[in-house]
Amino acid sequence: MEGKLAIKMAGSQKTSGLALWSLILGIISVIVIFISPLALILSTVAIILGIISLVSIKKRGLKGKGMAIAGIILGVVSILIFAVINLFLSAAVGNQLAESEGALDRAAQKLE
Repeated sequence: MEGKLAIKMAGSQKTSGLALWSLILGIISVIVIFISPLALILSTVAIILGIISLVSIKKRGLKGKGMAIAGIILGVVSILIFAVINLFLSAAVGNQLAESEGALDRAAQKLE
C-alpha cells in the first residue's frame, strides 16, 4: 500500500504519502474540533497513519518523518482540545442543573 502512496518530491528520495495524509488530517482535525466531533475520527486516523508511516519510512528509507510526527502531534492535540472542551461544558451544565434544582426547591417551599 505504501508503495502506491509514495510521492516523488524535488529530491531523489520519495516522500511517504501516508505521512502527508497524517499531517493534512491532523491540521483539519485541529481546525474542525471546534465545530464537529467528527474531528475525533480525523485525529484518530491522523495518529494511526502517522504511526504506520513512521514504520514504513524506517523500513523503506522514505522521507516524511517530520510530517508523520507533526500529524501524530496534531491528532493528539485535537483529542486533548476536545476533552478540555467537554470538561468545561460538563461543568457548566452541572452548575446550571444545580442552580435549576435549587430554584425549583425554593419555588416548592413558597407553594407550601
